Amino acid sequence: MKTALSALLDEMFDAEKLVYDDCARWQMQCPACHEAVFKVLRQEAGRDLHYFAHYRRDKLLAEECELRVGAMNAEEVAKHNAAARGQRLAYYLSVLKDQFTPIYGERLPTLRKMIGRTWAGRKIRTDSLIVAAKADLKGNFLDCATHIVDLPETKFELARQQEIALHIWMHLLSNTGRDNFDFMIDLVLIDFHQENVGYGDARLLDVVRPLIMGGKREAQEVHWRLSHEEWQGFNGWAAIVNFIVFVSFNKLLGLNYWQLTKEFYDAQNKGRA
Repeated sequence: MKTALSALLDEMFDAEKLVYDDCARWQMQCPACHEAVFKVLRQEAGRDLHYFAHYRRDKLLAEECELRVGAMNAEEVAKHNAAARGQRLAYYLSVLKDQFTPIYGERLPTLRKMIGRTWAGRKIRTDSLIVAAKADLKGNFLDCATHIVDLPETKFELARQQEIALHIWMHLLSNTGRDNFDFMIDLVLIDFHQENVGYGDARLLDVVRPLIMGGKREAQEVHWRLSHEEWQGFNGWAAIVNFIVFVSFNKLLGLNYWQLTKEFYDAQNKGRA
């Protein structure tokens, strides 16, 4: 069969997208009988054939599964996958902030309040949302993103990592996602505040840290100066905001989505028990 169901993701995928090792990690199974399947790649008439096969299956029953799976049309598969992604998105969003608490510690809410009270913090939040809404997420962002700490071993897993991060990010740009969007932007500003910055132009720390720590008048003066200054051909303020948006997306991309998906899967199964 050409299509199998990931029990972990509750989504169906074509065999060409996976390698053999993906099947166990993402719990691939037959959509008809729900038995485990494995990826097969062989050559026939000079071309590669990709398909899934049952481990142990009576030939007639395997053929019945093949017919049932083959009868599913693209619209049905897309509808099923969209529903599954929607359910997982709700879970990812519910635990998003919890993923960063161990990194930033118990002072995270206090630091966020401090940044939110500053003129620069509010201005950066607002301008970042405008920049993010216009960003070429599937192009420049993913091509340049480098913050995946544990780089996935297969193309399929890397694609899932990117797809989930993009799905979450797009929700963050909506009206209902604003609080989580501000949260991600604040994380970058906290990095600057704590001088925990290991990326980008060294001048950024010298500019952004005083900006978010100073008073309103000082911040407005810095904003005006940056808005009339060029950094490598870009408006200085725009360059800073673009950088902050990019780093916040990198943080999102760096989360362990396989582990989060496994936790969601385990919770669902526990609820059914």
